[in-house]
Amino acid sequence: MKTNNALVYIKGLTPVEAQSDLKKVKRYCSENNLEIVEILFDETRNSEKDYDCLETLYNSMKSQKATTIIFNSCYAFYNIAAFINLVSHLIGIDVIRFHNGEIQEMLSKSKMKDIQVINQSMFDEALTVDFGNWVGNLSKSRKDVLFIDREENTRMEEREKQKTQKAIKNYRKDKGILGVVFDESNLEQMTIDVQSEMFLDKTEFSRVVVYEGFYEFEELLQSNKYYRVICDDLVNGNIDDLRDFIIACNNYSVEARFWDEDLSTFNEYPLQTFLDAVTGNL
Repeated sequence: MKTNNALVYIKGLTPVEAQSDLKKVKRYCSENNLEIVEILFDETRNSEKDYDCLETLYNSMKSQKATTIIFNSCYAFYNIAAFINLVSHLIGIDVIRFHNGEIQEMLSKSKMKDIQVINQSMFDEALTVDFGNWVGNLSKSRKDVLFIDREENTRMEEREKQKTQKAIKNYRKDKGILGVVFDESNLEQMTIDVQSEMFLDKTEFSRVVVYEGFYEFEELLQSNKYYRVICDDLVNGNIDDLRDFIIACNNYSVEARFWDEDLSTFNEYPLQTFLDAVTGNL
């Protein structure tokens, strides 16, 4: 029986930490006629990259040194395995994903029902530019692949940016900025801050109020006159339930910004993460 070669890529673990997982991977290889030709220990965190390991992986795949790539990680999902799986369909290399030493799936065995979309710029970012160039060469003249090169990706991003800017402009039309202070002594500074925001956003009007209770605040949001609420110093705030305050802004699609803390709900944080950050529940 023919023996197939496997390269093992261990993500997020040191050789010592990976001993237990590696025993299980080796057992799997032994039971499935796979000979391990190399083990790579990429000790970086989920969003980081070990370029030496990626270069070795790239060279092994190009030379077809291995017929199977086995990924094992302490993370439930990570980009390297997903992107290598996309390449596997182009060159016929099997990809197997383990999580903490337990097999999760044979990614390359899944059937492609639709045309495969491959974005070169995403390979540049998730792996390396070498991978991006190689994917470009592999994708040429293939009818089963919709290949998006770097130039087209730039055009797509610009179109999406213009679309987003137009949507924001339309939403903000005829709306203004609301400044809320919890301490009346901050009225003057808040007025200056709001006027600065008006200049930057080219907004026609604003209003600054002293916070007098949740229901009065919600009435202001219900008027649909404001797209942003700027609040003063959180430390000195006398609001009883800050979470309800922020959730109310979210429910009315109004950005909540806390000036001194430099925190905003607009395209920066998932709501729950933002709530935890401003209320000290991290």
